[in-house]
Amino acid sequence: MTRETTNPKDESETDELTQWDPASDADGYTLDDVRPKDWFLDTVLNFVHGFNDETPGGFVGLTVTSNGVLVSGLAISRAEWITVMVELYKQAGADETADHVRTLFTQAHDGVLDQAKARDEADLPSLARGFLHMKDVRIGVGNVTTQVPLWRGSLADISGWSLGSWNPKQDEDGDE
Repeated sequence: MTRETTNPKDESETDELTQWDPASDADGYTLDDVRPKDWFLDTVLNFVHGFNDETPGGFVGLTVTSNGVLVSGLAISRAEWITVMVELYKQAGADETADHVRTLFTQAHDGVLDQAKARDEADLPSLARGFLHMKDVRIGVGNVTTQVPLWRGSLADISGWSLGSWNPKQDEDGDE
């Protein structure tokens, strides 16, 4: 069951969720498991990363508030986040750890994709995206900021967002 790009809060609630009965879901999914916390943010991420965070290479500048902290950078797919995470371990000289991280994270990612495909083939809704992945991130608390190469945060903790990055690293030409 592919995810619809109509707002499920509208009167035209998607057939996907109106025809699905969580009480008889084979995996025990509830409405909270399959409905995104913020439909609008999820839709933006779907256009860039695919419905299941499977498309590497795309990004969008994004600034979010998560538990009162401002987080700004480039939103990337889970697949891209794994690739960059492995590269960071390699840059630190931890090649063996990088190999283990690649194996474990890729298995988990592939498992999510396989489960989404199986549910789609069974005409069942997939799990909603649970995490936001970002690179070239600036984190701000009050007047103090720090920069980190990667960030992963729960979408359940995001209380606000806007398109655009507050991080000057977003400009790949080096211009701020």
